[in-house]
Amino acid sequence: PSGTKEAIGRALRWIAAHQKSDGSWSNADFGKECGKLGKGSCAGKGGEPYDVGATGLALLCFLGDGHSPSTGAQREVTARGLDWLVKQQTVEGLIGTRELHHFMYEHALACAALCEGVGLGAEALRAPAERAVAFLLSGRHPEGAWRYDVPATELGDTSITGWAVNALVAASRAGITVEDAALEGAAKWIERVTEPLTGRVGYLQPGEFSARTTENSAYPSEMGEALTAVGLLVRLQLGQKPESTPVLLAHARLISRKPPVIDKEFGGDQYFWYYATCALHELGAPYWDAWEPELRKSVIQGQVKRGDAEGSWDAIGPWAFATGRLSSTALMTLALECFYRYPRALGAK
Repeated sequence: PSGTKEAIGRALRWIAAHQKSDGSWSNADFGKECGKLGKGSCAGKGGEPYDVGATGLALLCFLGDGHSPSTGAQREVTARGLDWLVKQQTVEGLIGTRELHHFMYEHALACAALCEGVGLGAEALRAPAERAVAFLLSGRHPEGAWRYDVPATELGDTSITGWAVNALVAASRAGITVEDAALEGAAKWIERVTEPLTGRVGYLQPGEFSARTTENSAYPSEMGEALTAVGLLVRLQLGQKPESTPVLLAHARLISRKPPVIDKEFGGDQYFWYYATCALHELGAPYWDAWEPELRKSVIQGQVKRGDAEGSWDAIGPWAFATGRLSSTALMTLALECFYRYPRALGAK
């Protein structure tokens, strides 16, 4: 669609300019790289330490636009970032450190980046990607999905499971073996936390709204349908179709009631917008046809047009305190890349 490629190009330019000299990206420290694109520095410091996850998310933006370590205008940026991720891998395959409570989020994002690199022909990444996939698989609960611990001590949560499935789908596309039980476990988890009457997907229990923490308790949890969007995308990635699984349409109806428009008081939930965009694009008409113009207004028109922040997005919504400008920009870039990143699962036109 008109303007999408240009917006992605501006975003990649900004993300590349804020890469650290060691190849990584940081939600908290990206401001130290400001001044390359324009005067001043960018506001929007995020949480720390999320460098592995931020680097994985940033790399997915470049890989999704075809920039492998050996091809594309930003190949050197991609190569440095992937090399940094490999250097963070431990002997057990984890990318990052268990010292961080959220290490499975970060590992899943980094694993997806390595797998997409392999998928674009970077064979040198295959062995570390396989180790990363093996660690991810080891973190699934035998009767469920993924959460914070490895080995798993709880059945799962929908948010981490969404990122885990994304990584496993990338692994499968790269020819890396993924056991059927893992994908079946993810499908069972989404089914377990789906409220059958409404179609709402919960975090730990059926029908729950998105989780909140002390940092974002002011944001109404009902302002979006982030977990329902995660559930819909996971179902589509695993091959479910509305004809045989009609709850997919219930998911889509719920999501469609929360279009991606900027709220004057609360902004918008960029995490929700990313997942909803990918899921509804996969599902196609009529849900995508209603969502897409609102997305374009909020996202393409909302991209910063001047100064050192040109090409980025302000961090808004409930998770802005963690994502900051860097990961918010990555999420919005990935949302725009959903227009062409993956083939539609349902063959929609």
